[in-house]
Amino acid sequence: MISIYVAAPWAEKEYAKAVADQLKAAGFGIASRWLYFEKDAGNGLEIDEATLCQEALNDVEDVIGCDAFLLLNTQKRGEETSGKAVETGIAIATLKPIVIIVERTNVFHYLNMPRFVTVDEAIVWMNSRVSVEASRA
Repeated sequence: MISIYVAAPWAEKEYAKAVADQLKAAGFGIASRWLYFEKDAGNGLEIDEATLCQEALNDVEDVIGCDAFLLLNTQKRGEETSGKAVETGIAIATLKPIVIIVERTNVFHYLNMPRFVTVDEAIVWMNSRVSVEASRA
């Protein structure tokens, strides 16, 4: 099963969970433990340091271990949060196929990353492209 890491702003976690459900229904696995993190407080940083450190390590492991990366980049330029940018950088460094939903907001988003308006469009692309690339790995 192809595993997808879903990256999104912490404030849009519920939307990201709905997208993860959509991906699961299409036959993909989800490699984003952050979606199911229960200590949900404010902006996600109002938690003890040890827990934040463990969650960051989980995110790094999940991005490194996934087969593809889906960036839900719904924030406008200048209003972006930084966590998903770090995760995207890890995906770039580990040569993951990356798909962007909605907006390209920085120069790195032009590195051979297809952009789609809807998740359904991204799923069609991932079904044809990611499965081929994952089988080569």
